Parts: sequence; C-alpha cells; structure tokens
Amino acid sequence: MISFSVKLSRGKILAGVGSVLLLTVLIVLFCGAKRDRLVSSSGKIVLKGYTASNNEERRAFFSQFGWEVSEEPVAVSEVVIPENFDQTMENYNAVQKKQGLDLGKYRGKRAWLYTYQVENYPEREDVLASLLMVGDQLVGGDLTATGENGFIHGFALEG
Repeated sequence: MISFSVKLSRGKILAGVGSVLLLTVLIVLFCGAKRDRLVSSSGKIVLKGYTASNNEERRAFFSQFGWEVSEEPVAVSEVVIPENFDQTMENYNAVQKKQGLDLGKYRGKRAWLYTYQVENYPEREDVLASLLMVGDQLVGGDLTATGENGFIHGFALEG
C-alpha cells in the first residue's frame, strides 16, 4: 500500500479527486462479474463478471462489503482508459489486480465512473467509493480518502 501526505491547495485537491475518479472509471471498465456470483461457494468475494445496470444495483454492490453510500452518486463521468499506462495508472491497476480486476484489457475503451460518498468509513468522513463500468459490467473501482493522509484501496476494508 502506498501512502503519502502533502499540503495541497483546493485546486490541486480537485484535480486529484478528478484523477482518482478517472482512474476509478477505468478500473470499472476492465472487469465484470454477474451479480449472483459475487460470493463464491467458498465465501470469497468474486468481482469478475459482476454487472450493475442501475443505481440500486451499484449501491447494493458496495453493501456487499459493508459500505453505506450516498443515495445518489456525487459524480458521474465518462472516461477513457488510457492506451498507455504511466506509473500512476500502473499503480492504480495494481490495486485492481489485487481484487481480481485488470484494466489492461480495457485500454482505449470508454467507461463510466460512478462515485459515491461513503457514509460509514471508520473514523473518516472524506472517503469516496467509485465504480468503473463498461456498459453494465464492473471493470474497476476503489475507496479513496481525499483529505489529509489520504489513501486508496480496493473495495474491502484493509486492516
């Protein structure tokens, strides 16, 4: 896990949040998993093949991990997953690979990034949950803390 802290201006924070949202959209485009296959018979969460065609299904996705998110997304944007990954994208894709997703398959593809406010993250109020979707298929996503001592990790709480 990579973590860092920096003193940022409001403009830099907004640019950073925009970048994170873009990366999240790219991730959602990469992998998909059928909703009924989210939890395997062994109890392990399976993301590949997950689909979510509406807001209710996207919110239900987060609830599988114990997250309560805002009723509506705080941001929805169309993004293009880059053809060539720079180090930032490689790092972001590593987060995706850790949770069974891979944006490499979606290079150059258009995706939708849905970002929600997380309402029950322990001891934080600045956490956003994002899903990157290609059509109705999940290809990536993450949880991101946007404030001081920010972080980014997969859907499951890392301890």
